Amino acid sequence: MANDLIARARQATKPGAPRKDQLALPVDPAKTSSLVARARAAIEAPPKQTLVAATPPLPRVERVKIPMTCSARGQSYIVIAERHGSELRFVGHEMPQAAASGGPQMPGRLSGEYRIEMNGWRCPLCQNGDAVWLCDCAAMTGAMHCHGAAGGRYRCACGRNEEREFITVPKVEVRGTSLAATPQQSGSGIPRGQPQLKQVTYDR
Repeated sequence: MANDLIARARQATKPGAPRKDQLALPVDPAKTSSLVARARAAIEAPPKQTLVAATPPLPRVERVKIPMTCSARGQSYIVIAERHGSELRFVGHEMPQAAASGGPQMPGRLSGEYRIEMNGWRCPLCQNGDAVWLCDCAAMTGAMHCHGAAGGRYRCACGRNEEREFITVPKVEVRGTSLAATPQQSGSGIPRGQPQLKQVTYDR
């Protein structure tokens, strides 16, 4: 459009005799000045900006710490899990710095019930990754354990070492503490295993 205005302005100010099929018209100085002003404005106008859509921020996901006991060895540690709606995905663990005196302290229950996604996780002590189970004893109700066993016997967080029967349940209340939310990462490459959550039905 700027080139068209410049051409019109030059034509309006260019002297010369009209062609045979044209009528001679007087040059209007006001019109010429207007065309020149519009052409100059078009030339001097800054180019239009090209906009690029901003990348949306990554969704933030809440992490929780879940006390876990290796039921093959009876030792405790912390599992780190990400909370995705009603699902807890295991992403790592922390070993205790020093043995706590007086036994492990059980945190309160997280709000709601959760399906456990082990996400390829294995117990760092016995390497069992089949399932996790929760006890129903009075001392440590709801304590989570790996599904490792020694001689067919399972060690509870309360100290009992017994044979146990289990049933599979889809969701359960989980004891743990929340951590600060962190940006969600994609493409971790960790294979997602089938969630297996077991609960004690009775003790032999």
